[in-house]
Amino acid sequence: MSGVSIDLTGETFGNLKVVRRVKNNHNRQPRWLCECKCGNTYIAEGRYLKSGKTKSCGCIPRGAKSATAMTSREEWDSSESRMRLPVSYTHLRAHETSQD
Repeated sequence: MSGVSIDLTGETFGNLKVVRRVKNNHNRQPRWLCECKCGNTYIAEGRYLKSGKTKSCGCIPRGAKSATAMTSREEWDSSESRMRLPVSYTHLRAHETSQD
């Protein structure tokens, strides 16, 4: 079945719903314009949609256990706070710049 592309319009893969086909990539792989549940649009290759490798526009972190991880603002806030610099380092950097 080489060279034949299946129409994925209207299909849903994870959080992505296929809207329409767009121009093939440089390797002639079919690509599809998708709308993510978060509201973003995303262009994905059909092979990655069908294999399950692409499930969202990127709004769901890799390794998330489900498509609904990171849906609440509280979860986002808690994960973001763990990535902030320690207070002591932040104060050190502010102190260094104020003396210059």
